Amino acid sequence: MTGGSSANNEPNRHGARKVKRLLEFDILAAQKSTMPDSRQRILSRIRDSLGTTRASLEAQAAAYPPPHGYGPFITTELDPVEQFRAELSALHAHVHLCDGPDAAIAQVLEIMQLSGAREFMAWQTDELPLPALPQRLADAGMRAVDPQVRANDRRARYAELEPVTAGITGVHAAVAESGSMILLHGAGRPRLASLLPPVHIALLPAERIVRTLPEAFDRLRAEHGRDPFRDRSNLVVITGPSRTADIELSLTLGVHGPRDVHAVVIRPSAQP
Repeated sequence: MTGGSSANNEPNRHGARKVKRLLEFDILAAQKSTMPDSRQRILSRIRDSLGTTRASLEAQAAAYPPPHGYGPFITTELDPVEQFRAELSALHAHVHLCDGPDAAIAQVLEIMQLSGAREFMAWQTDELPLPALPQRLADAGMRAVDPQVRANDRRARYAELEPVTAGITGVHAAVAESGSMILLHGAGRPRLASLLPPVHIALLPAERIVRTLPEAFDRLRAEHGRDPFRDRSNLVVITGPSRTADIELSLTLGVHGPRDVHAVVIRPSAQP
């Protein structure tokens, strides 16, 4: 687990970069909404490109007809939880195996304290697998910040949210083979909680960890219908902290997203 010094000294610098990029995305979105002709030109170019490559793409698809394999694609003697921990830990993230809700809440409190976090943004309580957590954080003197951003005050709102150190979310499915976590965002599950703060704490029930990506999407479809994107703002796959490399391949963590990613795996309580 990382100590509190790096989280205390650098969140403003990393947060300012992310706020700037969020504002740039807003400007681009506004430009697109007022430039339908440009949108049509782009779509036309894509259609033209597909027209020249369609035969090749169809031939490749015909060579690998469904049903496609579900794996596993990596040979291992580890169970899915241990494989997930090994893969995600190798990517500079932190995986905490907790036996039961009480242990998981204690682990989150420790992460918050070591990160120097006094404020956090989170999914709604009924969207989290630890419904008692928000109150426990409040009892420890930590304040929940509303992560909602509205169209009429985006710039000012991003500036207000930039100092928030931690974001807390649930996880809808996780892939052991790659150490990936899948989040469906929408009402009560704001995207900013897993994007803007430098520390992301993902609450992951152990039973949501499956071996392969196809299995993960099967789980999403079983819970949310055949189209998991319907009525959701987006689906994101998180595999470790934000990683950016320049032309010299110097790797920097936390430029376009959280620098510290903590997966709190909640296993069933140990039986007496």
